[in-house]
Amino acid sequence: MAEHTPTAERHEGTHPNYWLIGIVLSVLTVLELAVTSNYVTQLLNLPNIATNTALLAFALAKGGFVVGYYMHLKFDSRVYTTMFATGILFALLLVSTFMLLF
Repeated sequence: MAEHTPTAERHEGTHPNYWLIGIVLSVLTVLELAVTSNYVTQLLNLPNIATNTALLAFALAKGGFVVGYYMHLKFDSRVYTTMFATGILFALLLVSTFMLLF
């Protein structure tokens, strides 16, 4: 008989719908491409800060889906989630600082 770890017990029978996650990631990618296209930015008259904010939000959402579901972080301990979130927060602050400087 195999030993069951708490993580394995929590992970049993709770596999995410990978097709749905793939579709959501594809839609977010299409939205990113639409925001960066000249036609959409001229049509909506978006300023650069709105475009950059939208792209940053899409990137964070896509990263959250990949880390949460494909890397199975959603099913692991909260310690790992805290470590990844802290890294993402520092990266976001660094990118935001460089965007404001330049």
